[in-house]
Amino acid sequence: MEHEIERALIKWQGRPPGDFELADALHPPDRGEFYDLLEKMRIEGRLVRTRRGGWTLPRQIGMAAGKVQRHSRGFAFLIQDDPDEEDIFIPAAQLNGAMHGDRVLVTLGRGERGDRRAEAEVREVLSHGRSRIVGLFEASDSGGYVTPDDTRIGMDLFIP
Repeated sequence: MEHEIERALIKWQGRPPGDFELADALHPPDRGEFYDLLEKMRIEGRLVRTRRGGWTLPRQIGMAAGKVQRHSRGFAFLIQDDPDEEDIFIPAAQLNGAMHGDRVLVTLGRGERGDRRAEAEVREVLSHGRSRIVGLFEASDSGGYVTPDDTRIGMDLFIP
């Protein structure tokens, strides 16, 4: 069913379809499971919900999904799901809280320096790449901070 959804969205003409329009076009055997599948595909970064509640493919609106590979100097690269696609540079200021290993959805753009290489801005963290971070805890009046041992994390973490 996932491939049918993707094919339908590639061929769709006009405004991106909402839940009901897409279901009416594809006639799934169980609409509840179909709507759950749409949400699963959104969380995986394979679909995007538009501001008006429609569904579209990320590439149709200048977006991409993948994993963040962060450098200790602050910037990162988006490692796209398709191994044939190039990695995309993400400036430190455009990470928007994403950490090394996170799965993200980005908006694609061009570099500010006028070069032709693509750059990206993180729009949404789809899932975190880590559930534990090792580092040095420093107490403060309101809790404390952990300075991660892995410099690719790139930020101290507040612990209330």
